[in-house]
Amino acid sequence: MKPSNNKIRSAFSSALAASGAIAAMLLGPAVQAQEPPDTSTWSCSMCPFAEGWAVEAEAGAISVSDDSAKFGDYTGLDQEGEELLLDGTVRYWGGDGYRLEAEGENLGLDSRSARLGASKQGLWEASLFYDEIPRHRFDDTETIFAGAGSSNLTLRDGWVRGGSTGQMPQLDASLQGADIGWDRETIGAGLGFLLGDRFDFDADYKHEERDGTKLFTGTFYGNGSVLPAALDYNTDQFEASIGYTGERWQLRLGSLLSYFNNSTWGQTWENPFTGTEVGRAASTPDNQFIQYNLSGSYNFATWRTVVSGNVAIGKGEQDDAYLPYTINSAIATDPLPRSNLDAELDTTNVLLRVTSSPWRRVRLKGEYRYDDRDNDSPVDTYNWVRVDSAPGDSTENRIYSYTRDTVDLEASARLDKNSRFYVGYRYDGWDRDDQERDETDTDRYWARFRFDSGGVVDFRATVGSESRGGSNYKALVNDDFAPQNPLLRKYNMASRDRTDFEARIDVAPADDLGVGFAATWADEDYSNPSNIGLRKAEYLNYTLDSDYNWNDRANLYAIYSYEKYNSRQQGSSAFADPDWSARSRDEFDTLIFGVRVPRIFNRVDLDVDYTLAESEGKNRVSSAGLQSAYPELKSDRKTLSVSASYAFSNSLSFKAGWLYEDYSSDDWALDGIEPGTIPNLLTLGQDAYDYDVNVFMLSFTYRWETIQRDANWPPE
Repeated sequence: MKPSNNKIRSAFSSALAASGAIAAMLLGPAVQAQEPPDTSTWSCSMCPFAEGWAVEAEAGAISVSDDSAKFGDYTGLDQEGEELLLDGTVRYWGGDGYRLEAEGENLGLDSRSARLGASKQGLWEASLFYDEIPRHRFDDTETIFAGAGSSNLTLRDGWVRGGSTGQMPQLDASLQGADIGWDRETIGAGLGFLLGDRFDFDADYKHEERDGTKLFTGTFYGNGSVLPAALDYNTDQFEASIGYTGERWQLRLGSLLSYFNNSTWGQTWENPFTGTEVGRAASTPDNQFIQYNLSGSYNFATWRTVVSGNVAIGKGEQDDAYLPYTINSAIATDPLPRSNLDAELDTTNVLLRVTSSPWRRVRLKGEYRYDDRDNDSPVDTYNWVRVDSAPGDSTENRIYSYTRDTVDLEASARLDKNSRFYVGYRYDGWDRDDQERDETDTDRYWARFRFDSGGVVDFRATVGSESRGGSNYKALVNDDFAPQNPLLRKYNMASRDRTDFEARIDVAPADDLGVGFAATWADEDYSNPSNIGLRKAEYLNYTLDSDYNWNDRANLYAIYSYEKYNSRQQGSSAFADPDWSARSRDEFDTLIFGVRVPRIFNRVDLDVDYTLAESEGKNRVSSAGLQSAYPELKSDRKTLSVSASYAFSNSLSFKAGWLYEDYSSDDWALDGIEPGTIPNLLTLGQDAYDYDVNVFMLSFTYRWETIQRDANWPPE
């Protein structure tokens, strides 16, 4: 039986009580000692509180031409047909600085959001919010399992198991649709208020739910099935903080509580292949995390120096009950060494930053970060079972901890009124437990130059070089069940040399024309002494953009960007010296251009926007003197958006829009792969994304207000 929510309520109450006790301790004497000022004779001729309403509502219809999960991902426009378009904002300013606000966006769609807020200027504010985000992964998937999207997937009555997918006579007849996707809903509230002239208090609460169907692969040695598995998560998060602002210093004390609950303890499925009949895999366990943090800053008069910092101490816990070693009753197992992991994780995060300007032309900046993750979970010996099919070797669970120290130093000098030169150094050191490399140290040096003529030319360029080394690389001792080639080097711990360059120039030859160009290049070398693993990596990006205003009647813009990733790696199929190598190359081209024409005949606004995005991936493998290439991975997206609005009056306007999107992709891992195509893997048969969708929109917008607008109203 799952634990109740008493745990979260208890932790929530503890965090709230701690925050309240801190507030009482800090505020009690200060608030009692401070008499409220007499404001009866105060006046402010430049900032009177206005009163009245401001309402804006948009209502209409959206028509979608075709079904497409990819097009509807995040937007909710995944189904052919008509949808309600409904947006609105209502604001009220009352006397004495009171304000109410209600906002709603996409209220007729699955991507809706809403917010309600109230405040009294300079004293307090409160808010409620809700938002929903739909995730649509695939809508063309098919499965043989009953109960798609649940934690227990079963085979149809009369199913005949086979040694391969080609030996399953009921496969085609048993297939039925099972969309892959989920909804994320978030609801929350916030409260903030001032306590006297110096203190302020903030509290926020957020509850998030994710419910739907995800992809999961269940395996039994040489065969497996892609499953439409259950997804049912919810997370509660509470934050509270109190702050004090002095003449030269600030201080804030806060706490955070996060509780994650997974309603699905494990995913169970019946095996459609011959062999073990049922499999089960554990799901992400429930867990909670609480953190206390203290931050502050002090402004010294000497050298315009500012010292700021933050200290955060947290603890994560997880005590969900274990599942049995196996669901297979034919396998005899020893008792589990404990009923749950009883996991504990302590975190400490420290940040200290100092900025100073000892001379008029010189600025100095230093920053130190300390991040410690101490996994204090118990270590036991487990007699695990291999994929619910056979007993495995006894092994201990591995506990990972690390400490990371980071130092950033920067100095800059103004050469003249237009130019500034920067130099910097960064140290990044890791100390890891029970991993292939105990320590890694990275040193980075960089320099930057910037020239700003004051509106015509703005140029900046940065060049950097870094090197990573550390302690000897070793094979893990407790790695018998999944041994690694001793020549392998994991890329995040391997020795590496990196050189990079970045530059951007913006030119405005005329008041109505701006042109910019940016370029980034980086080269990484892992070859010494990595024999197996990533050897080389290169990144290149350049972007050209322009913006032109034509006689204040139209704005034209264009952007082009090119991106490229190259990498090379080596491997060994014989668990020895390298006997194969692979090269990959990924390229991305993006082109955007458009025009905005406002106030045509003082009533019509026109917007046209076009986007072209293309990507291409190439992978080539060389082995024993022979070369072979995987089919190219490609994607191509074209999007054209046209909208026009007509103002009948200051209060009423009409808008019409058209969006066309054409998306196509080639993915050899999906194209032509039906559920039974691969002999030892039963898939869901999803295809690579390929669609073209037209969206038409018509709406009316009504505006009404009782406030006379001027240059100073409404306040932002």
